[in-house]
Amino acid sequence: ATKDQSALVLVQLAAEGNDPLIVPRALDKKNKGKVLEKVERFKVGKLPAARIRVETRTKQGPAAVDLTWIAYKGLVYQIAGVSPRDQYQEYHALFDSTIQSFRPMTASERGSIQITRMRIAKARGGETLGQLISRTGSAWTVEQAAVANSLQTSSRLQAGQLVKIAMRERYVTSKR
Repeated sequence: ATKDQSALVLVQLAAEGNDPLIVPRALDKKNKGKVLEKVERFKVGKLPAARIRVETRTKQGPAAVDLTWIAYKGLVYQIAGVSPRDQYQEYHALFDSTIQSFRPMTASERGSIQITRMRIAKARGGETLGQLISRTGSAWTVEQAAVANSLQTSSRLQAGQLVKIAMRERYVTSKR
């Protein structure tokens, strides 16, 4: 979402297949043939893509929705850019740059991805929450750990007390 929350870009998996028109075809069937005639085919890098801009009504008023589908390795990804209709031109460049940034990740990029996972640590007798956070290298602040564990930030811990912490770890992809 943009800083003022008036527009957003959402990237998600939309379908399985190698044709970016899979999703627009399904939408075309639901909308009695009014979608495909407006879809533009193009390439993002070397990847096949399709795009359409539609307008809809929301609780906040008329909205412009920029939908792009990109086929990559047997999957079709959808990039949706949504903004108030009268601000679409203001956000069009943001939507375009997001679409054009879609590409295969390099091995180096993939290796640099980190995730934060909740883990359990055993406290040492008399240790403070802050000391445990420091000793374990938790990604949480003392305040965050206190909330997650229903403790006071100044709590002294019992020997062996189990405490939730957050650890940054390298992301490992599962093989498809």
